[in-house]
Amino acid sequence: MKILFVTSDPLEYNSSANMRNRAIIKGIIENGNQVSTLSAELNKKSIYADNSKLNLELKERYWIQDSIKIRVDKEGRGKKIKKKIKEIIYNLYIKFSIYDPKKRLLKKLNVSQIKNEFDLIISSSDPKSAHLLAEKLIKEKPNITKKWIQYWGDPFLDDINKKSLFSKKLIKKEEERIISLCDKIVYVSPFTLEKQKKLYNKYSDKMEFLPIPYIKEKIYKPNKNKNIVLGYFGDYRSQDRNIQPLYRLVSNNKNIQLNICGNSNLKLEQKENINIKARQPLSVIEKMEEKSDILVCICNSHGNQIPGKVYHYAATNKAILIIVDGEKQDNIKEYFETYNRFKICKNNEIDILKTVNIIMKEEKKYEPLYELNAQNIAKKLIK
Repeated sequence: MKILFVTSDPLEYNSSANMRNRAIIKGIIENGNQVSTLSAELNKKSIYADNSKLNLELKERYWIQDSIKIRVDKEGRGKKIKKKIKEIIYNLYIKFSIYDPKKRLLKKLNVSQIKNEFDLIISSSDPKSAHLLAEKLIKEKPNITKKWIQYWGDPFLDDINKKSLFSKKLIKKEEERIISLCDKIVYVSPFTLEKQKKLYNKYSDKMEFLPIPYIKEKIYKPNKNKNIVLGYFGDYRSQDRNIQPLYRLVSNNKNIQLNICGNSNLKLEQKENINIKARQPLSVIEKMEEKSDILVCICNSHGNQIPGKVYHYAATNKAILIIVDGEKQDNIKEYFETYNRFKICKNNEIDILKTVNIIMKEEKKYEPLYELNAQNIAKKLIK
């Protein structure tokens, strides 16, 4: 099959959505298909660009010229001020718009540059503007594809990070409009699928769930750590995830080491046994993963989404601790227990410590979760 994969951001940009995109594209290619991509042009000087990440045999890459550049400044006060101003502008835009800022790409999309026709177009969010790009492409070139799949990370109305001042009624109306246009809708959480089917029952027959694939297996050598080393590698904004029980637990247990890498609005104090960094490149994270005894994922405090880190960790031979939280914690626990690969506990100090001790006493050998490799998940997506 000839497939066009549409995203708003270039695949080289560092984000959880692009980790998912790269994995699913790799799996599609491994299943014998040709993949071309359409996205905003790549700015190699962007603070989000990590050109070491992309190793995919793509047929064609179609770029949308984007006049707004995100460049790296010199270290220091100027960089911090520019970053802060950018965050303020972004947050203002989000409040006064249903879609993300990449919606501007619609005006710059030159449909005539795409000469080929495809068996399938897959538009992948986030950002959600990717679906608008696919809509425009199909509307202006009706014969460009036989089928259109929308691949959703976060939903629209039920997105826990959505801060728009638009009424929920308007957001729901737009979500229903956009999902009505495609042939299939794929969600990456079974609980999101359940909620979406209830919200948009008219389109429930074309909604599916597929777990997030990992892009490659990562087999690490055993560690000889003096203390237990936990690794938490993801964002932990207080409105989304509660890292405090884990932080307090390690603060009071000097025989446990905790490495944290991720962005947050919290200012946690670094301690002798707690190392805290902002979000890091994948190459740095993989080195820290290797030194960890247990990889930790903290689930969201509310909403139906499952952090993608759970699935990315499944590529390793490390112990994985899922800390469940929120109104769906029992459902999430039940779901992940079906894989017989994860250790699961509630988000309190007693349960976390108890489960960490169980993991260390078991000395179990773990393997990557075969069901979640890219080729398996991509095969189901195409089917």
